[in-house]
Amino acid sequence: NPCATPINAFPWTENFDAMVTLGTDIVPNCWLTQPTAIWASMNAAAISYNDPCSGANYVTCYWSPYTSTDKYLITPAFTLTAGTTYNFGFKWVGDGYSGWNAEVRYNTTQTGTGSTLLGSAFLTSGTTTGTSCVANTQGFTPGVTGTYYFMVHVTNNVTPYYLSFDDFSVT
Repeated sequence: NPCATPINAFPWTENFDAMVTLGTDIVPNCWLTQPTAIWASMNAAAISYNDPCSGANYVTCYWSPYTSTDKYLITPAFTLTAGTTYNFGFKWVGDGYSGWNAEVRYNTTQTGTGSTLLGSAFLTSGTTTGTSCVANTQGFTPGVTGTYYFMVHVTNNVTPYYLSFDDFSVT
């Protein structure tokens, strides 16, 4: 089982370009999307609202359902050492619309339920997103050595269409 052992070699990166099969709820091994039918791996030809930040593939969050739906894209597990600062990074690209809320969270289990906010939101609903990639990095220093998962948490209203993510890293 490729997910039985948390990642403990850094730097770690994922740009989704090794993926051969793309589509709804199709993400690399050990990643998780919550709930189903909201996240999809895509390439530049899949939609006209935005493109990958590098290479051919990326992951996109659909606008529907909207309002109260919490949408999570969750990384594989990482073994992190107490007192060491790690930087969780990625690039995001919008669709030319406002209505997105997005933030970075972490948890000790692979779920958005009970996760903890890291920093503050990197995107709020009043912001009109551009179609150029924006880098986002959030530092994290665990208080206890153990297994951790990072995640992007998204909510939105009815206005936008696609919020996309690429070039994840933990350094």
